[in-house]
Amino acid sequence: MTPPNTVQCVGCRLFSLQKHAAMAEQQLGKCELEASTHPGRFRGAHRVHECPNFAAALAPVVEKRAEWLRKRREDRRLMCLNS
Repeated sequence: MTPPNTVQCVGCRLFSLQKHAAMAEQQLGKCELEASTHPGRFRGAHRVHECPNFAAALAPVVEKRAEWLRKRREDRRLMCLNS
């Protein structure tokens, strides 16, 4: 059972997939709050965890991110099937 205060980074306005395309292809992004203190740390977009700094992103932003990630996951799946 998932604790009630858990979130996913994909839904946070502090999360970004845009600056590191290769990592984003692997479903990983950066937290704005960790960029200066942990420059090499990437977070899984759909990782369920507790975060006291979570700030909900606008619904259209979350939907666009989720769709982009779904498409990349499907593209990788098809590439694996065809190889």
